[in-house]
Amino acid sequence: MGIEAINPFELPLLNTVILLSSGATVTYAHHSLIQGNRSGALLGLLATVFLAVIFTCFQGIEYSVSSFTISDGIFGSSFYFGTGFHGLHVMIGSKENVGLLLCESSLWSKTRGTLRSKGKSGIGGDDGCRSVNKRSLATVSSNDRKSEKF
Repeated sequence: MGIEAINPFELPLLNTVILLSSGATVTYAHHSLIQGNRSGALLGLLATVFLAVIFTCFQGIEYSVSSFTISDGIFGSSFYFGTGFHGLHVMIGSKENVGLLLCESSLWSKTRGTLRSKGKSGIGGDDGCRSVNKRSLATVSSNDRKSEKF
């Protein structure tokens, strides 16, 4: 009896592969955005959001089939604390990626097909997108300035 740990080579391994894949897709989207490749940026962000939704669903399945609860001592509380906060992080990141997708799509039409203008990301101003993800946009803008030096 007692607590039966989840086999790490089943659903947890699949979730790990999904998370690593989502890191690759968001990196692809970032590099596509820097290069001005709109379709690559959209594809990368869409794939990232898709993988995040799959991860969240699998995490829910993992919670439902586990033989322990959050009240089953330090193992249960540590498991749910760690995986719960990580799941929350994934969901917040998905929301931010969806926001960036919507902003990028509206900006594409406003700037007539250009993502960047004079070394800036082109994101901001009165288009309502400034508050979506300031850190991501600042990263893109600073990377644009770095690439102009070379």
